[in-house]
Amino acid sequence: MAYLTEMIPCGVICMVAKKSKDELSELKQEVLGLMKKVPGSMGVYIKHIERHEEISIEAEKIFPLGSIFQIPIMVEVFRQVEKQRLSLDDKIELTDGVKSVGSGILQFLSPGLTISVTDLLVLMMTVSDNTATDILWKKIGVQSVNMMLRELGFTRTNCYIPNREYYLLSLLLGQEFEGMTMSELVQSWKNKSQMDKSRSMAAIDLKYSRTLPIEEFRTRYEAMYGRRGEKRFQQKRSFDEVADNQGSPREIGSLLEKIFLGEVASPNFCQKMLGIMLLRQDENMVSFLLPAEIPVSGKGGWLAGTCNDAGIVYVNPKSHFVIACLARKLNHGDETKASDIIEKISKKVYDYYSHVSLGKP
Repeated sequence: MAYLTEMIPCGVICMVAKKSKDELSELKQEVLGLMKKVPGSMGVYIKHIERHEEISIEAEKIFPLGSIFQIPIMVEVFRQVEKQRLSLDDKIELTDGVKSVGSGILQFLSPGLTISVTDLLVLMMTVSDNTATDILWKKIGVQSVNMMLRELGFTRTNCYIPNREYYLLSLLLGQEFEGMTMSELVQSWKNKSQMDKSRSMAAIDLKYSRTLPIEEFRTRYEAMYGRRGEKRFQQKRSFDEVADNQGSPREIGSLLEKIFLGEVASPNFCQKMLGIMLLRQDENMVSFLLPAEIPVSGKGGWLAGTCNDAGIVYVNPKSHFVIACLARKLNHGDETKASDIIEKISKKVYDYYSHVSLGKP
């Protein structure tokens, strides 16, 4: 900023600063106006990395994460690679006992296939492959992800339930849940400590890892909820709200910023993470309305009544912002409305920063 004070009179600099502050306030009001159109509840965190400007609206609230929880798993995998606890070239065997229903293709492939850690990361972050996610997560230790998050200062994000256990639990499986209704299971799960939840998940996984073939697993899940989750929406939403991994928009956005700044692992590994997130194959709400040439490193997440997206938008080589938009308590069919709002919020922020000089305060 010193060179600016030498070239521009102080009064002009003050006017520029005020104009910038007023414009940012206007942008925040526009974002808030869009958020109010979401049928459920939404939280938004936006930060321009180089300008250190934030827009934070309901950003401390806790939301179900959907597949966004795969971001911290990816971070912890790279941190363990850095510590030489595993290698990106390590091969892991696919077995029936680790397969999960839901998104992904590994559940359909033959057991015995060996897959590298790198390939599992790509499958997890690009097509949200649930089986790839669980293989990686259990390889590094389920508890290690929350430990990493706490070390980085994130106290409101809780990643504790792998996909396989999550889907088994949603089917009311497990000896302690036999005969329960979903509302009874939800209440029981709410009242459990984290330790008790871990014990319940371990018992479920142990019982069904060898006795429930993936084909039967898939058949039972689709019979209850439908192939695309179109059945028993209210029942599934009540379950997702309580059982899913959770976090806040601010913490998810801040984790992405730390990846971009090379603060969660070595700069080389952080660049690899950003590169993998550039490859995502699902519909990217954050980038949907942006110019096709604008890169976005990000991850989305969908559940019953939940619609999330988060990413780093590369406005230009010297201008980047993080954005995390999480929505919950949506009614059936409202996910599309929420995704439209996320698209419009991202576009407004992009338009603002694509016309703002980095030289201004």
